[in-house]
Amino acid sequence: MEEASHSDSSPFLCQIYHQGHCQYQLAIVENLSVTRGGGNVGWNADKDLLSCEVTMTVKSLSSLMVMPIKASFASPSWAGTAVRAAAATAGEAIGGDTGAGLALAAVDGSVWDEQSLFNDYMGVLTSMSVSDLYYVGKRINLNMTKTLQSFKSWRSKSNFMSYMLDTDSARFLSAFAGTTDRFE
Repeated sequence: MEEASHSDSSPFLCQIYHQGHCQYQLAIVENLSVTRGGGNVGWNADKDLLSCEVTMTVKSLSSLMVMPIKASFASPSWAGTAVRAAAATAGEAIGGDTGAGLALAAVDGSVWDEQSLFNDYMGVLTSMSVSDLYYVGKRINLNMTKTLQSFKSWRSKSNFMSYMLDTDSARFLSAFAGTTDRFE
């Protein structure tokens, strides 16, 4: 809030980033204190400042963090999953991993997610650089890589068998299967 031509008063709005410690997209400076000449080497013989300590308290203005609820590559709709799988497979056949990533970017909305408090929090936990969190091109590249890895995991043999053995018919047949004496 500006009071005069060269004078501001609180609240000071800011965006703060400290790699691996905190990140706030919208915050205010609650308290700012400057101690000049503190410590045992505060001033030299010519009375020049050698030590200055700045302490700042910041408060986030975002009160709600929303976490995306999406299990993996597969969507609740089998048609949506089929479209994404077909696009990724065709893109992979044409251009390898890059082609699959571009194809998934065209059909999967999670590639285009915007910044959120959850993404900021995960970035702090993983100690991501400010350029990876801030620049759109790098964020899209990271999201494409995550989506491609999710597709590869979804397409794996172990995931396919887990899916097939979780059907009603497989559960019915397993009721009649003989068990081992391993747990008896």
